[in-house]
Amino acid sequence: MMNNLKALREMRGLNQKEFAAELAIQPNTYNNYEKGIREPSAAFWIEVSARFGVTIDWLMCAAEDPHKSRFDAPTRIEKKFAELDEHGKRLVETVMDLEAERLSEGIEQMPTTKIIPLFTTAAAAGPGEPQSQLDAVFEDYEVPVGSSAEFAVRISGDSMEPELHDGEIALCLKRKPEIAEIVVAMVDGFVYVKQFITDGRNIYLRSINRKRKDADVDIWYTGNQRVTCLGTVIHRKIPLVSQW
Repeated sequence: MMNNLKALREMRGLNQKEFAAELAIQPNTYNNYEKGIREPSAAFWIEVSARFGVTIDWLMCAAEDPHKSRFDAPTRIEKKFAELDEHGKRLVETVMDLEAERLSEGIEQMPTTKIIPLFTTAAAAGPGEPQSQLDAVFEDYEVPVGSSAEFAVRISGDSMEPELHDGEIALCLKRKPEIAEIVVAMVDGFVYVKQFITDGRNIYLRSINRKRKDADVDIWYTGNQRVTCLGTVIHRKIPLVSQW
């Protein structure tokens, strides 16, 4: 079996007897190892590698460089780095140092929630709340980061039972309503949460709980009411209620 023991011995300027003594083995045993007549144990190769600072791959003639293993081939990143000029290498090293410092201070966690405005004055029953209060009264409300919600309203009253309950917080989108959706609308400065119905000209804001028809709001195209759609409650499109 071919090996580089002879090359290693000659690198150290020793004859076989001197090198054998350095390895603490008999000269004849070493001679047989060097000529490939006898195969050394794995422990022998490990000891020679560690003592003389050469790789086992090189000792076994599996690598050309005595200090590099065949498994030490440069990676794509190492090759790219080697091609950089001194300015580029310093720049890469600076970025690596900054990133290492950031990680040493604790890995940043991706946020799992986001904050949207919660308007506390919107009402589902009664006369609603005036715009002046809507502009002034809101608070931060936390929702999952993946939520599409853009704002939220706190429901007041029982006119939207069983879809929306008194005190419930409804998540909303800033968009125009479709028929049967639950809309958050401001009429003459008062805010309502109702089912949206229209005949193309008039708008009918209806309570789901028909025992609370007194909370319905009709907006006639011939009238002079000021109407603003603030948005719609998410995923709340339900069968049309009776208009009367």
